[in-house]
Amino acid sequence: MPRPVFSRRRYENECECQLLLKEMLERLNKEADEALLHNLRLQLEAQFLQDDISAAKDRHKKNLLEVQTYISILQQIMHTTPQATIVTSGMREEKFLTEREVAALRSQLEEGRELLSHLQAQRVELQAQVPSCLRGRVPHTSSWGVPGTHTYVVRVVTLNTTVYLAETGPLSG
Repeated sequence: MPRPVFSRRRYENECECQLLLKEMLERLNKEADEALLHNLRLQLEAQFLQDDISAAKDRHKKNLLEVQTYISILQQIMHTTPQATIVTSGMREEKFLTEREVAALRSQLEEGRELLSHLQAQRVELQAQVPSCLRGRVPHTSSWGVPGTHTYVVRVVTLNTTVYLAETGPLSG
């Protein structure tokens, strides 16, 4: 009879050990799922920021070209205009307004450069937050089969651009 007691105790210990291992495995699976979801959120946020940076960069390049063209035209006008000793007050006022506009455009350009620099710093910070060991293990969002993810990203970028343009108004206006 002592032998069955030993086997039963051994069986109970084995069952208890199996339950503990099962609970630990479930907990680890849950933690892994949470880590993957967090990584997905970070990747989506990084993509949004990258899209924002690209849009801002394109806007600022366009603005820079407009300002450079405007400055070039102004310089051509200044060089081709004959020097007159008598300048009417209307011409002085127009030149004053033009110089103010150039100063305002340069200010906008500088603000744009600062914003671009800030967005690039944010992108670097976000990229640093995504652990390198997880980057290769989580598939790219387009391969997950999440319907509408790309469309959603495009819509968010379009809305951001629309809001920005509505807030700032056209550059030449």
